[in-house]
Amino acid sequence: QGNFLADNNPSRDTLEIKFSQAITRISFVFATVEAEGLPGDQPSLIYLNALLGTTTVGSTSTRGTWPTGGDFYPQGTLTYDSGGQSFDTVKIDVPYQGPTEAVDFMVDTIIIRTA
Repeated sequence: QGNFLADNNPSRDTLEIKFSQAITRISFVFATVEAEGLPGDQPSLIYLNALLGTTTVGSTSTRGTWPTGGDFYPQGTLTYDSGGQSFDTVKIDVPYQGPTEAVDFMVDTIIIRTA
C-alpha cells in the first residue's frame, strides 16, 4: 500500500477495467484528488458501475474521509458485491459535482472474487 494507480491527465476520467473472467465482487482503496474545503465539507463521491458485456449489473458509490497526520487527499475503500450476479467490467469515476469537488482519483489494492 501507499502506491496508488493514477493517470497522467489532470482532468476527470473514467477508469475502465475489463477482467478476463467473470467476477462477483470487487474492493479497492481509493483517494479522491481534491483540496480540503471548509469545516464540515464532505469529500466527493466516487462511483463504480459493474457491467456484464455492455449491460449494467449494478452500481455503488461512497466517499472517502479526510485523513489526519500528513496525508492530503480523502481516502477510503469502495466495495461492490453483486450478490452472485456475474460481471466482467467495472467503470470507476468521480463525475463533476461542483467547482470545488474532486478532479481525479487514485486506486490501490484491487481485490476481486471470481464467479
